[in-house]
Amino acid sequence: MTPLWAITTTLWFGTSACNPGVVLSADSAVPPTASTTDSLPVVDSQDSAPPTETGSPGPTDLDGDGHDADSDCDDDDASVHPGAQEIPRDGVDNDCADGDDLSVPPALSIDALDPVGITHGAVTQDKPQSKLWRHGDYWWAVLADEDGTWLLRLEGTAWVRQRQLSQSPEARADCRAAGELAHVLLYDGLAGSVDLVSLAFDGDTQTYGPWSERPQAVTLALTDGVETATLELDATGRAWVVWAGIDTVHARHAESPFTVWQDLAQPLAQGITDDDIAVVAALATPDGDAIGVLWSDQTSDEWRFRLHLDADDPDTWSAVESAGATGTYGGLDVGTGMSDDHLNLAVASDGTLYAAVKTSYDSTTHPLIALLIRDPDTGWRDFEPEHQLNPEGSLSPTRPIVVLNEAEQWVLVAYTTRESGTDDIVARASATEPIAFAAEQVLMAGEDQGLNNVTSTRQLVDDQAVLLAGNLSVPGTAWSVVVRSDGADEAGR
Repeated sequence: MTPLWAITTTLWFGTSACNPGVVLSADSAVPPTASTTDSLPVVDSQDSAPPTETGSPGPTDLDGDGHDADSDCDDDDASVHPGAQEIPRDGVDNDCADGDDLSVPPALSIDALDPVGITHGAVTQDKPQSKLWRHGDYWWAVLADEDGTWLLRLEGTAWVRQRQLSQSPEARADCRAAGELAHVLLYDGLAGSVDLVSLAFDGDTQTYGPWSERPQAVTLALTDGVETATLELDATGRAWVVWAGIDTVHARHAESPFTVWQDLAQPLAQGITDDDIAVVAALATPDGDAIGVLWSDQTSDEWRFRLHLDADDPDTWSAVESAGATGTYGGLDVGTGMSDDHLNLAVASDGTLYAAVKTSYDSTTHPLIALLIRDPDTGWRDFEPEHQLNPEGSLSPTRPIVVLNEAEQWVLVAYTTRESGTDDIVARASATEPIAFAAEQVLMAGEDQGLNNVTSTRQLVDDQAVLLAGNLSVPGTAWSVVVRSDGADEAGR
């Protein structure tokens, strides 16, 4: 005979899909005392059926939507389950398949900021430059007024002066944030040179002061016939300044702290017109980090592009690529050709390059504003109808810029339109894949003054982007807005 207390069995208590319960085994139990065993009947284990072991029940369905916790990605919300209708851009994976649907354009919400005084409307140009960035708790901008050129900080809805960067009332800035540093290239068309001002962020005061490594600005003389210049830092920290002269594209580089600059042995391009411009950007490639230069070439009626890998000698560059030369709208013999001197870039972290451009097709039935895209593995995409921004029949849209939100997977192109006769600043947004732009939306209405030369940031934006444009009066004001995505565009639902 085996005493009952010695029989091995397993009991499960409080079982659920998330809690397997408490297991008690008689093997580990303390033997009962003599007084306890005296009151128990003697059982012959050979005459008894073996004990039954009870397992854990299957997964539960806590929200009662017919899908258990093994298949339901949110078992506390009955509206979320496999087979549910996916609602684009609501931040929820409604059907438990591949996350939220970000393949449709976002709806945009727009909040106006206070105007800020500037010298005149041209201060917010030039087309390839970016005059804003975000760091710490603030947005920052560099703008000129009649007293000089200033670093401004956005406080609530007001732009507030922080420090004077130049005496020039005409300087146009191209700004690059690099960690706790900000480098500002100031181009004054009257002087024929650029000044590089470098600033260091003070976390205690939440503002910028002179960079201790080089507190003073450094001046770079440029060639003749320069319309604008742009700045970039590559992944090694080397700085690059790129511009187009009378008939050539030039690049100059320097190691930190950027006091000694060196020209390339040969210009990047020759034979362009004196109306062409160039822009430089850092990007990733399958072969390593790189610098890319895109320029307009109105002699050949194309946009051209070259790459330099950071690891190579500064004089080593790729062969020339043609941007947007293939596809339905590539290289057409329409108007005065495909290329014009309007370029602005945004770069994704994987190296995808987005170029907002203006063509010289000069036709209401052909693209005037377009977004050209270069993929890191396959190069420039065909120039197709989905890349056209101006609605058919629109009149002379101009000066486009591009802003990229990688986290929410949308791209925005803003530009001046003259449909109302007041030079509004409008924007169209698309998902990054597939490219399909929503209808135009007015960001800033020109009313009776007119607006032009919209500018923003080269940085990837996240929850918001700030865009700024100058009015056409003298002295003028710069108008600005905060743009956020707000669900999906109704046409894309």
